[in-house]
Amino acid sequence: MSWNSRLTRVLRNWHRDLGYFTVAVTIVYALSGIFLTHKESFPVITTNESYSSLSLGLSIGGFSEQWEMQYPKLPLTKCFVKGDKVQFYYKGGKGNYDAKNGKVAVEYYKKNGLIAFVNKLHFNQANGWKYFADFFSGTLIFLAISGLFMVKGKNGFKKRGIWLMLLGIVLILIFI
Repeated sequence: MSWNSRLTRVLRNWHRDLGYFTVAVTIVYALSGIFLTHKESFPVITTNESYSSLSLGLSIGGFSEQWEMQYPKLPLTKCFVKGDKVQFYYKGGKGNYDAKNGKVAVEYYKKNGLIAFVNKLHFNQANGWKYFADFFSGTLIFLAISGLFMVKGKNGFKKRGIWLMLLGIVLILIFI
């Protein structure tokens, strides 16, 4: 067996095995790329609004007391007067109370678990993930380069592949 055919076999084996290894991570990065590109269609956090009412003319202290009695599972984290309204924050949302009419407008936030998870990985925010992301990037470079030598003949890199690679480069240059 010649040196060239041994190298080709080694490249094929590494290319195949690393390709299998990176399938799941490639899908995660692809999904998060779609989620990030189309944020308006796939929001990480959705905002919901609700309205209720409390007694009229409450001071900030009175508002806090009534809020705690009516919503014991949503303790206030911050509360202050802004203009003629009481603005407040609680874990997972915020709102305001209008003392003139007793109306309470509340926004609460809900995280989309899957989108938040894949975006966290995409931005390398998980502990230790950046080292795996570096390995993954190196693996993709290896897969791209070794893939150039996989196919021989009329569909190989020298006959067909070079034109497709140049087309890819041109597309990149168009969007720069």
